[in-house]
Amino acid sequence: MRLTSALSSVPFCIGLAQAYGDDPFSKWHPAGPGDVRAPCPMLNSLANHGFLPHDGKFITENRTISALSTALNISAELGKFLFGEAMTTSPEPNGTTFDLDNLSRHNILEHDGSLSRADYYWTHDSHSFNATVFAQTQSYWTGPVIDIQMGANARLARVQTSNKTNPTFSMSDLGDAFSIGETAAYIGILGDVESGTVKRELVEYLFGESTAFSFGGCYLSHCGWNALLFVFL
Repeated sequence: MRLTSALSSVPFCIGLAQAYGDDPFSKWHPAGPGDVRAPCPMLNSLANHGFLPHDGKFITENRTISALSTALNISAELGKFLFGEAMTTSPEPNGTTFDLDNLSRHNILEHDGSLSRADYYWTHDSHSFNATVFAQTQSYWTGPVIDIQMGANARLARVQTSNKTNPTFSMSDLGDAFSIGETAAYIGILGDVESGTVKRELVEYLFGESTAFSFGGCYLSHCGWNALLFVFL
């Protein structure tokens, strides 16, 4: 499966899944000492909610597929593909697991121009949430509902800002594809795939979760999101 086709399939669906009876998204615990996290808010959220190992370490293919399927109704095929991409960041050439912080290795999947992380050039920390960077992204979400155009505008602004200010700016084809896919994912997974819209507070919760609800956040389900999700190819 090509990366571009896999990521572009995220906003589309083949059917509805059943709602959870017991809300697993209420079981949230932040990362603690010794835990690792990624530059990806969605994967961090899955670890914080226990779908992935809470310590963020030794994540297997089966655990990845299960977490993405159970939490987000992403198909096993796409889950397997995404695990394979994550494994490209592992420092172990013959390894069978990855740690979330492996994804922070610069210019593999991690990329400049993030929506919520500073470029690696500035602090050598491209996995921690950066409020200044995210404030620029938020400035392009001009209403309580984010649509595709707002999402595209925010992404373009972040890439252009990075390109202008970071003397080592680079964006590989793979990083570019993942950058596009990140915007498609937060709209497609948290929002309405038919209208291409998502409630801003849900997205702000997802990105700000690791900062202990600094955006006045709530559990995803309490913000109006539930597991009546589409099944993502």
